[in-house]
Amino acid sequence: MARCWKALYTALTLVVAIGVASLMVYVALDHNPQGEFCAYADDMTSCRVRWGPVALVFGLWFAVVALAMTVPAMVVDLIVRAVGWIKARVKC
Repeated sequence: MARCWKALYTALTLVVAIGVASLMVYVALDHNPQGEFCAYADDMTSCRVRWGPVALVFGLWFAVVALAMTVPAMVVDLIVRAVGWIKARVKC
């Protein structure tokens, strides 16, 4: 049963991290006043996306969100295991 919850939480973490990272890429492309993410050829209406900075924004936001969701889950799992280990060792 515990493996099922871990797999479900991992899938949820991936979906949320991809969603947040995609949203941040959209915001970066939409609010691009300095042209960091677009290489403008002639005028400011045609945008050739520069994939390096876009991939960097996506990757960093993905890592931050995934880490922010994974670390608390690992701490809770460690506490649950420690409590189980202590209960198994202590005979009252």
